[in-house]
Amino acid sequence: MAQPTVQEPKVHPLLIGGVYGLVAAIIQILVVQLNHAALKSNGLLGFVGTVLIPLIGLYLAGHYAGRHQRLTMLKTQVTSGIRSVFAGTGAGFATGIVYVLVSLIINAVLGNKLPYHTSSNNAFGDILSTAGAVLGFIVWLVLGLLVGSIGGIFGDSRAHKQLKSAGA
Repeated sequence: MAQPTVQEPKVHPLLIGGVYGLVAAIIQILVVQLNHAALKSNGLLGFVGTVLIPLIGLYLAGHYAGRHQRLTMLKTQVTSGIRSVFAGTGAGFATGIVYVLVSLIINAVLGNKLPYHTSSNNAFGDILSTAGAVLGFIVWLVLGLLVGSIGGIFGDSRAHKQLKSAGA
């Protein structure tokens, strides 16, 4: 007797990306605080907290969204998987945007209350801060599209293999 399959609830890729972006931003803020307040600016930890963890979040959001799309929406091994890749792209896009926005909001709202905070006491510092925010927004948006798509491809591939083995 075949066991009944449990249907996963359908989740929109932008919601998946938003959650991953929120988590990546919170982890990034915590790592930066730990790095500057306790470890006195460890370069490796700084790289992990500000670059590697968000990139992993982008990939995982795309991977989960692509896999989720194939398993819950498409449920077939015959389709091309383009929809799953686009789900990964959308999740990566949302992750990049939410990551940058949450990081900026946390620094703006809690900036002076955190142990480590940057201060700009002049107009030049404000210009650099604004330029950095705009550049960061563009960079993480593009990285979100690219890395989310790659994650969507691998997530779709993994789900395709899972469906293929269950159908055989």
